[in-house]
Amino acid sequence: MRAMDLFPHRCFDIVIRKGRAIDPETRTDAIANVGIIDGRIGAIVAADQDLEGKDVIDASGLVITPGFIDIHSHEIWSPHQLTMQCFVLDGVTTQIGGNCGIQNSYLYPLSDYFNTLDQEGCLINYASYCGHTSMRERAGAKNLHKPATPKQIEKMQTMAAQEMQAGALGISYGIMYAPGSSYEELLALAKVAASYGGLTAAHARCGWNSPEAIDSVQEMIQLSRDSGIPHQYSHIGSMAGYGDVMDRCLEVLNSAQADGIRICSDIYPYDAWQTQLGSAILDEGFFRRYECKYGDLEVGSEVVVDGKVAMRTGERFTQELFERVREVVLEGVIEDPFIIGHIIRPDKVKLAMLNPYVMICSDGGVTQDSNTGMLSAHPRTSGTYARFLGRYVREEGLMDLVSALFKCSTLPAKVLGLANKGKLAVGADADITVFNPDTIIDRATFGAGALRPPEGIDFVIVNGVITVHKGKVTPDVKAGNPIRRTWTIEGYPPYDSAGKRNIGN
Repeated sequence: MRAMDLFPHRCFDIVIRKGRAIDPETRTDAIANVGIIDGRIGAIVAADQDLEGKDVIDASGLVITPGFIDIHSHEIWSPHQLTMQCFVLDGVTTQIGGNCGIQNSYLYPLSDYFNTLDQEGCLINYASYCGHTSMRERAGAKNLHKPATPKQIEKMQTMAAQEMQAGALGISYGIMYAPGSSYEELLALAKVAASYGGLTAAHARCGWNSPEAIDSVQEMIQLSRDSGIPHQYSHIGSMAGYGDVMDRCLEVLNSAQADGIRICSDIYPYDAWQTQLGSAILDEGFFRRYECKYGDLEVGSEVVVDGKVAMRTGERFTQELFERVREVVLEGVIEDPFIIGHIIRPDKVKLAMLNPYVMICSDGGVTQDSNTGMLSAHPRTSGTYARFLGRYVREEGLMDLVSALFKCSTLPAKVLGLANKGKLAVGADADITVFNPDTIIDRATFGAGALRPPEGIDFVIVNGVITVHKGKVTPDVKAGNPIRRTWTIEGYPPYDSAGKRNIGN
């Protein structure tokens, strides 16, 4: 490894010694020492060149890599810091929230929430979209099955402009949750994002084994074409992981990229999705559309009706339970529980992971019942990256480690325009994850073990501060920052200086 040192003869804040340093952007993979100073990477030198540090981490046998950037996650169901804690233990240093069109009340306006994070601190870096579905409700378009009126669209455009000025990454949509959304209102908001240099992301209109699923990809391609900005097609596994529709959706995505349309996607490494029982996804016809049974669905948290436990965490539905519990949810009698659908095809998850335009995400977030205080989650909240690197990369050999890490950090950074993140290079932000490639694995399970942290992630450094030390969160440390988008997000796929496509490895 060629020595790179911006601060020779200085004592670094942290030195990580003798680790396998991997920079997915350049595919550099060598044993090295890494020096961190003032929140940045100050030196990367060969292992036989000593660096002096106030804190020293022995990374012998461990991998040093850019911290993971979770491009699709949630923060709406519990104290946000608790979700961040789960993420950082899984190696995540930057969270992208506000997805699926959902922008909860405490996130609105973003300017206030960003200011709160400035004052209170946060465990990891945080950036956010502004959510179309939530803006719809605030604009008075409360019927999810009807298009917004021109006046309501105008109100949403005003709100969207406010949020973009506050630093939102762009507009997120939850079209399947608000099926009445017209293309006209989607495009009207995308044009607001375009005027501020942002992008769009969407839980698209259809997600089952049907030609409509392909149509939903085409609709988002058209949105990118008509708005002139990049688009992130959210969690393609839960949208197209049924029958043979994934194959065709990926073909359409690849073809669009070849034609210069700027669209990428993401996927979580699980064959089960999560949503709320009262969502429009489960409206009449759900079981026919998804070709599944009541027993394929489990409840993610305890359900109490009339003071009695109707369902326990992890219990599978029967038709009677499904109809009874959903009825009281829709009537507003009880809080809406989330459910988990075990219906995604594992082979389609792998197929999507291998696609050069698909990166890894968690789609995770911790739920806290407002009445009982009980916490629950899909295991992806605590285990996404450890599962991907441990099960799919090490155990199954789906791809090489460098390419896998590119999907966890470098590619999301490129797509979002985070110029100083997603790379292990001198001058880059010191967001770093140090893990054992031989032992990293998820331990979270469906049901009661959903918040169990992974194994094999030893250290996580956020903005030059050790936030996870030997697998434990460092007490009283909040080194993360809210990230306000102040830049124009360039179209992708990115190209290198020679004009060569550089989005995948």
